[in-house]
Amino acid sequence: MIKTPRYVIGEESTGCQLCEQACPVLVSDQYQYELVGRKAACIPFSIASPRVAAIDIDNCTLRGACEKVCPTKCIDFTQTIEINVGSVLMATGFDSYTPANSEFGYSQFENVVTLPQFTRIIELNDKNLVFKGKEIKNIAYILRWKPSN
Repeated sequence: MIKTPRYVIGEESTGCQLCEQACPVLVSDQYQYELVGRKAACIPFSIASPRVAAIDIDNCTLRGACEKVCPTKCIDFTQTIEINVGSVLMATGFDSYTPANSEFGYSQFENVVTLPQFTRIIELNDKNLVFKGKEIKNIAYILRWKPSN
């Protein structure tokens, strides 16, 4: 099994986030459901364990800004990782529903969001019901039932 490398040697990283601060590339943050941006070099999410940065090699400019500031020199753009495993367990969870363009006003009105996006909005605002600087006063949930075959 080949594991996608972080391009950061985890055992040598201190989690200082200097590479993230130095990174010039801003990309959409999939973990935050595209609500905010993140750097191409970053610790993937706030409760990541281990607290080690990963470099999004597809968006990285490879100009060495992160390498220059790394105090432990743990960035390695040649890193490959091979793992020998006996079995793999994959738990996919549930299917999140994303409305088609303009269905229910999604992607047409900024205040129409999916449930995962709404969850992140609450988390980003320290559990306060605030979106784009305004207090949320009304919430409507649309539940879409998909019958099994």
